[in-house]
Amino acid sequence: MAARETVRVLLIRGGSLALALALRSPAFCLQEPGSAEEFFRRGMARYERGDPDGAIEDYTRALEMNSGMRFGSPKGGSSNRAGAGALPIRDPFQVVVVDRFNAEAFNNRGVARRAKGDLAGALADLDRALRIDPKFADAYNNRGCARQIRGESDLALQDFNRAISLNPSLAPAYNNRGNLLYDRGEIEKALADYTRSIELNPENPLAYANRGLTLLSLGRAEEAARDFARCFALDPRMAEKLNHLIRRP
Repeated sequence: MAARETVRVLLIRGGSLALALALRSPAFCLQEPGSAEEFFRRGMARYERGDPDGAIEDYTRALEMNSGMRFGSPKGGSSNRAGAGALPIRDPFQVVVVDRFNAEAFNNRGVARRAKGDLAGALADLDRALRIDPKFADAYNNRGCARQIRGESDLALQDFNRAISLNPSLAPAYNNRGNLLYDRGEIEKALADYTRSIELNPENPLAYANRGLTLLSLGRAEEAARDFARCFALDPRMAEKLNHLIRRP
């Protein structure tokens, strides 16, 4: 009987980054020409078109405009700003709203900087987002990706764990933690994370590809083939990428 052909498997790197959307709020419900929200939304559109430089420019402008807002203080009081772009404490609800806008903008600019390979800039922005909102699950997930690329495996795992604890339904965090666990040799745990990511978002081809590659490394070729078929149905371009990831000696 012929020996089974061996296959060397490399996982898709980077995971799927969560691009956060700005919350609708009383402070930003109107999108006027030249507003901070308009720059924010244009930054999102530019990033999705593959223009991280343009996205960074627009997010920076949104942050400058939002942080430059000035509101009158209560009589006899001071402005008491709670972080960049925060409104006076006289309106606690709006303090949260404006801080959240800045957290979203720093998060998204960090994603764009990571796409350019500027890991230091990405980490600085994601740190800022988390200082504003320490419960921002997407920012922990994105910072975990940047830390993993820098080789900071333990810190990256902490970030992915934190993202999942804050939002157990955040599918990209499971996929990204699966990549890290695979790198650490914790194959079964990685497999469980890819499966959970797929359960939460069955339309993500990347998670099927990663689970399929992991199954293939375990010799479970039939199961892997089903995952690859689903991956290609969702995104036919993944077939070419996978051909580069599976190397036959």
